[in-house]
Amino acid sequence: MNLSDFVIESSDAETVEALQSALYKGLRDLCGVKYYIFGLETDHPHIGMKATHGLLTNYPQEWLTVFIKQKYGPLDAVVKYGLTSYGPFTWEDIPTDYFSSKRSRGWQRDNCEAYKVFGVCTPMRAPFGQIGGMGASNDSGKERMHAHHISTFNILSQQFYVRFLDICGAKNKHRKNLPHLTPREKDVMAWVARGKTNEEISDILSLSSNYVREIVSGVMTKYNAVNRVSAVLTAIFLGEIDVGELTERSFIKRRGARK
Repeated sequence: MNLSDFVIESSDAETVEALQSALYKGLRDLCGVKYYIFGLETDHPHIGMKATHGLLTNYPQEWLTVFIKQKYGPLDAVVKYGLTSYGPFTWEDIPTDYFSSKRSRGWQRDNCEAYKVFGVCTPMRAPFGQIGGMGASNDSGKERMHAHHISTFNILSQQFYVRFLDICGAKNKHRKNLPHLTPREKDVMAWVARGKTNEEISDILSLSSNYVREIVSGVMTKYNAVNRVSAVLTAIFLGEIDVGELTERSFIKRRGARK
């Protein structure tokens, strides 16, 4: 299988099972890896799914049993590091402080055995702030994957995630249930996008800082955003706010015009 074949096969897949089959062949033929594990690292309410580590995988059942029995989920350094990363990374890239506790080192030891020592992972992000993750390992002992194989792994993973969301109904649900912001929410989030603090926004809009905080929190809830930055990016992505040439003077002038 080449990259074009993977794109065609994954795009034509109508079931998750067919999509998994395309992924397995793509990773095997293009990246030289044998095992993969895909999970939802945050809740995905728009497709009705909770955060689940190892949602889809072909890892040996023995390893999955150890992982569950030892309750390694909260210690998974790959997931922790992936939540703050924006691209593919290898196990060697994970800072050592992620393995500071005795149990986390036990996780690392057992995981290395399952991953055949070398592993590669990549986080994937949906428009509303949700995060998915893909991990894989080669099947050749300590041999490190080539850089172009890691980049190809990232491409395959991103395509898989998009198609997974499509198949699970996310695309249609997004179009039918786009959350809209109120005029007040748009005003507040526009200033958040300009880097203003809640206190600064309260001064500009003549609102209490507590009310501003409630508005920002409400928008984060609407978008299922993990933080205010993610909420701002989603609002911009949906065309709900346009920071443009926004200044305090222009806002005061605009507010006066509304009256």
